[in-house]
Amino acid sequence: MELAGVLRALAEHWDDVVGRLDEPGRAELRRLTAITTQQPPDPEARTDAVLDIIDLVLPVLPLGHPLEAAIGTKRGVAATVPETELDPTLALLRAVAAPAEPEPLTVWQGVRQRLLDADSLSVPDLVTAGGDPNAAHLIRLEDDDGSTRYPAFQFGSRGHARPVVLAVNTILDADDDPWGAADWWLCPHAWLRAVPADLIDRVDDSVLIETAELETTDDA
Repeated sequence: MELAGVLRALAEHWDDVVGRLDEPGRAELRRLTAITTQQPPDPEARTDAVLDIIDLVLPVLPLGHPLEAAIGTKRGVAATVPETELDPTLALLRAVAAPAEPEPLTVWQGVRQRLLDADSLSVPDLVTAGGDPNAAHLIRLEDDDGSTRYPAFQFGSRGHARPVVLAVNTILDADDDPWGAADWWLCPHAWLRAVPADLIDRVDDSVLIETAELETTDDA
């Protein structure tokens, strides 16, 4: 791994990398980046922070992503380069990592569109599949035209709602915050190192339930 190249790729693709993380992951990335770009520099702390950044982002990067390519295969090797060579890269990284104002509306629009683009069922689709659109604790998202969309991961064969999904949706209060619950299921999760919806039937139900419970307890 060539340290300057990794930091440069992170800086140049910051928005894309941040968009692939959930909220705890984004906060951790910003914390580690602050260590990486701190003044005066601490090369040893920077190297440790970069290695932690790699562990954080690598699970959500697709093969061939510029940052994944910069990381390469030698993840345990951190090359030492002169501070003067790193200065422009660190300045760029410091700039892109700084909180931008105002951002909430733009961020929300992007998140909303990403969730609506995920596989989903309309009310007629769900009825045809044998499901109940009025079942409690399902995530219901309102499309741009006012129609209701049901994220497809919630359902198994014959349109039945998956019990683990209903359990987690109850914990996440999907009835009052369907967009937040959908984002939890469909965004890469830093602790699980995967998209929770992709883990359905691949891990024990208790793993998903306990993870949701831990997060809601922390938020309380």
